[in-house]
Order: sequence, then C-alpha cells, then structure tokens
Amino acid sequence: MLASRLHELVENDILEVVPGEDGSAYQEYELTPRGRGLFLIIAGLRQWGESFLFRKGEEHSVMTERESGKPVGKLILSSLKGKELLPDDVAIQKVRDVS
Repeated sequence: MLASRLHELVENDILEVVPGEDGSAYQEYELTPRGRGLFLIIAGLRQWGESFLFRKGEEHSVMTERESGKPVGKLILSSLKGKELLPDDVAIQKVRDVS
C-alpha cells in the first residue's frame, strides 16, 4: 500500500525519486516544487491537530525551527497590509489566469 501511495505522489509531481545520499543503490524521495507548495497546508493541518486533537497534558510532538529548536509560530492568514483575517473576513472571487 505504501509503495502504491508513493508511486501516486511521484506520478502527481509531488515527490521525485533521487539517488540515495550515501551513494548506494537505494533511492530516496524528495519534494518537488509542487510538493514544497503544500508545505503551508501540511503545517496548518499539523498545527490544527496540535491544538485540537490532544488531551491536556497528553504527550505529542510540535513543529520547531531547526536553528533555534523553538516552536514555530501559529500560521495566520493576513491581508496584504498585514491584518489578520478570520473566516468572516474573506470571500472567494473568480478570476482569469493571465499567465
């Protein structure tokens, strides 16, 4: 099952297969630019889970900054001027792709 899921992630350009760092015949999976684009989504879901899926005092993991070892700040959606936006502050509008 895992091999099937990894294959799908490669097929959908989320992961790519690269040679192992140790120079052996093993291969590793690396995020593609498309996969890296999912980072904020995965981080947001993780932070939601950290906030709502554990009982008080229950041991769990948190995302930390590699350099400092300190927990990362909560993700927020903000306006172009930096104002925090809540669900009632946003709307969806159709636009044409001009690229």
